[in-house]
Amino acid sequence: MFFSENVNKTAPRYWTIHVDGCALGTSGSVSFDVLTTPEVGEVRSYNSHENNAPYFMYANRDGFTELYAQNHPAFGFYLDNGTGGNIYDEGLPKGLYKVSVRYWDMKGYRSLYPTTRKAQGNVLTYQEYWFRIQSKDGVGVGAARTAADLNPYGMTKTFAQVMPNPVSNTLRLKVSEAKGQNVNVSLMDASGRRVLQRAFVPESNQHQEEFEVSPLSNGMYFLKVNTADKQATLKVIKVQ
Repeated sequence: MFFSENVNKTAPRYWTIHVDGCALGTSGSVSFDVLTTPEVGEVRSYNSHENNAPYFMYANRDGFTELYAQNHPAFGFYLDNGTGGNIYDEGLPKGLYKVSVRYWDMKGYRSLYPTTRKAQGNVLTYQEYWFRIQSKDGVGVGAARTAADLNPYGMTKTFAQVMPNPVSNTLRLKVSEAKGQNVNVSLMDASGRRVLQRAFVPESNQHQEEFEVSPLSNGMYFLKVNTADKQATLKVIKVQ
């Protein structure tokens, strides 16, 4: 059980699954199937097939230091990877998850991309795991992901947006429909440490606030934006 109010569990959520194929060698491959039953929206299955050890889902490059996630056709959460899957561009929602992991005695084939690669051969071992992401207040309530936050395609929309992203020097936060309201903003690093904080009151319903982030180290950050009745957590990538 993971509570969405915890700093490292707030939306958007991008998680990697790492599998060690103990005593199985590296001649085979691992397939992942994450069945997602969200509190709001459609049931979806995220699938990938990794040929290379160490075996990662939503995997990466540069010595397994960079996680592919948002809008990448090869890995992670992509609006259309050729099969119509992996549609949560804004990260995993609250809900119930079933994680199925299979080790095959052959490499996957047909595609260079794990999201469209096909399995072949025999399954040597199978493991199944379950977890849930929910509010501390219970299922269907609390932080992040309510019916009012969804557009007709099941994608989350938010009153706050950041640009550019990735960002090198100046981060611009656009806040909509919050005229005259107190807006509190906190930028957190991946460990949950607050590195920047600001409060302001927009004078219009299309307000833009700028933040200087050039002194920050490269990496992933989370920008938390709150008003009296709205909240959003936005993923920010800081680069050179």
